[in-house]
Amino acid sequence: MEETHKQAGVFLELRQNFTEWSVGFKD
Repeated sequence: MEETHKQAGVFLELRQNFTEWSVGFKD
């Protein structure tokens, strides 16, 4: 259970970074 939660946190962080990169790339 703990491992799954950690993976989810990493995925959310990666997704956030990707979103910021996409916005910066478009701009």
